Amino acid sequence: MAHTSRQCLNNSQVLILLPPSEGKRRPLDGAICDLTTLSFASELTRTRTAQWRAQPAAVKRAATAPALDVYSGVLYAALDYSSLPTAARRRADSSIVIISALFGALRTTDNIPAYKAKMSTATWKNSLTDALSPMSKTGVIVDCRSSTYASAFTPPPERTVIVRVFKHTGKTRTVITHMSKHHRGLLARLLCQSPRVAKTPADISHIASAQWDCELRPPDGDGPWTLDLIVRDTPQ
Repeated sequence: MAHTSRQCLNNSQVLILLPPSEGKRRPLDGAICDLTTLSFASELTRTRTAQWRAQPAAVKRAATAPALDVYSGVLYAALDYSSLPTAARRRADSSIVIISALFGALRTTDNIPAYKAKMSTATWKNSLTDALSPMSKTGVIVDCRSSTYASAFTPPPERTVIVRVFKHTGKTRTVITHMSKHHRGLLARLLCQSPRVAKTPADISHIASAQWDCELRPPDGDGPWTLDLIVRDTPQ
């Protein structure tokens, strides 16, 4: 049975938007991919089918596994879903949405094969808006995507917190690039584990402050909130 997307966040739930990872584990067994069983099927199956046709035959015949068993990059290693307590895994399953170049949007438990695909904003923007807008009308949204994937769906800015990561050494602050994925994965894990229910951007900052120095900035014009995670590095 296909998963439905008509499932809005309530005021006590966080929507965590993640990118996929370049690194993927290749499942050794499991059924081949059935696009109609994936989340958001009613809105995304048509576009998924067009993208799927362009995949190599080997991918179409490949075994599948849950998305969080397939994605193996830095962010997902930090999230470390399999080691989360049961309650935290349930929160991850209900809160995390992964934006994918091949599948559009996925839940953690959607069964997919290892694949390669490049994100096309033009391909996905309309259908992702149809799929994700209903669930982004309430609650707070934590956007951990890179710009490549962020452009494919724009959530309501007044409830969206984009996450940036900086390194602070002495009096110097620099942007962390690749390893920012690691810290975003840690933040997603922290949000899934937190006993505190995050309802506002300030709540997200408060939860994150257990692990980082945080600076929360309100929207500038029509933009979203910004949460800066500061990683302090004391010079030797």
